[in-house]
Amino acid sequence: MFAKGYQFVKKHRRKAILFGAVGGGVYAYNNSETVKTVVDKSWAWLCHRVVDPVLGLPPTSLSQDEEDFVAASWSGEPEGKRGQENADSPASGIASNKNIVDTVIQLLEEQGLPLFDELLDIESLRQQIGRNPENKIELWEEMKIVAWSRCIASVYTICHLVTHIKVLTGVSARFLHEQPAASQEHFRNKLLLISKHIQSAEYAVGEGLQQLVKVVKVVVAKPISPRTLQEPLSLQDLKKIVYEVRKLMEAGSAMNGFVHARNYHLEFLIPEKHAEPMLESVADQQSFQLNELVLEALESVDCNLVLNCCLEKCFFRLFGELESVIKDRSPMYSEAPKVPLVALLPSIARTSQLFLKPPEALPVIEELVNLPYFTSFVDQIVLHSLQTDSLSG
Repeated sequence: MFAKGYQFVKKHRRKAILFGAVGGGVYAYNNSETVKTVVDKSWAWLCHRVVDPVLGLPPTSLSQDEEDFVAASWSGEPEGKRGQENADSPASGIASNKNIVDTVIQLLEEQGLPLFDELLDIESLRQQIGRNPENKIELWEEMKIVAWSRCIASVYTICHLVTHIKVLTGVSARFLHEQPAASQEHFRNKLLLISKHIQSAEYAVGEGLQQLVKVVKVVVAKPISPRTLQEPLSLQDLKKIVYEVRKLMEAGSAMNGFVHARNYHLEFLIPEKHAEPMLESVADQQSFQLNELVLEALESVDCNLVLNCCLEKCFFRLFGELESVIKDRSPMYSEAPKVPLVALLPSIARTSQLFLKPPEALPVIEELVNLPYFTSFVDQIVLHSLQTDSLSG
């Protein structure tokens, strides 16, 4: 029976394919809204472009939205595809993760990294030490602080920058979500305002970075200065140093001169307010509103939790790099390898490239930007559901 059926289909295969295609198309048209919409709008486009001129009929009007829809349909891209990288997120369409990664890299390359190398100029120290001056020991002592400061500051810089841009993105999405544009010109003005608003992230790689480096150098000196250059250090010793530095950094103690007792990261992300700004225009009022929303988000408990997740990721990667350095510079088969501090300094200084210097830093940046914690955090900003009990003192 199957053989006869196969022979029949084989003999009439063209008719079978035709009837199958027609039948499947009719079924899909009647049961799928997407297919029905594509067919209807594609037919409207065909009549507009081909049939009407041939028959001498007046041209039908096809809106720009319909033109875009048909073009997207024929290209295989479904309607609403744009901005659906995170389709379930209210912030989708404002800034994709790829755009955020590109923004971070651009800020680092154009402003952050040049200023970072200027503030923590380890190459100049190397050249001075190479001349074998009389104050060579003093230069090596300074090298200890600069090398460790580059290591620690790079981690905080990238975590602060990514978190800040995520917050700015969420606030921008909320701004559009709560105040839909009444006209196309109004929408363009809102986008221009949002563009200027996101540029405030430059503070984190400008004055904020200067403040961060200043604090890091003071904090790093506490556990590093007492250690001699020839002191052998194990991986556990290096971790202990990092833990102590991190504890001092994030404590927000009076020693650091922090204005925000517990939200230490605010010191490096937003400038200190000296006086209330003059709000003369609607744009000024909206800009002030955006800044207040950013401050609210940065002060939230949720922001502290997300920032802590970023730091944990980066310090975990840092420990992996330090472990490789220890193994490469210690004797084989050593159960508890130790390496003199002076021999570790060049490698410790180079760890900053893992977090700040593209393309080496690209994997870390992408990992941070795509952390799942950020999705819910940004959505909470948009929907105004953050934990509002601020940690600020």
